[in-house]
Amino acid sequence: MAGVKTITKDSFAELELHSKQNVDLMAAKVLDKVKESSLKDAQAKFMKAILMNPGIRAKMDLKEVETLHKTCKEIIAKREKSDLEALKAKVAKEAEEEKRKKEERIANGEEVEEDFDYEAYYDDEDDFM
Repeated sequence: MAGVKTITKDSFAELELHSKQNVDLMAAKVLDKVKESSLKDAQAKFMKAILMNPGIRAKMDLKEVETLHKTCKEIIAKREKSDLEALKAKVAKEAEEEKRKKEERIANGEEVEEDFDYEAYYDDEDDFM
């Protein structure tokens, strides 16, 4: 094992940016590296580093900043919507599982606690005070 060498290859050093195709290739490689990163919140940290770069900040005009802001808001809204849908699906699945278990216990003749019906017991909000 003494003769084992580790070779580190910088794939970005070999890139030549002479055409739009080269730029697209580099962007794809960067995005892959950011997505595969084990660093916590790698995407957010990458975006922050990009936006805090004085060279990039100086070159962005108001329209580009507004477009970026709009895109980020859309991405966040989509993520929040998918997270909410996943949470609703999880809650529905848990409720269905609980209902199935309750019906199974009833079918086996086991004693089952009934859910307390607060609306039937408290007919007015003032009863809580």
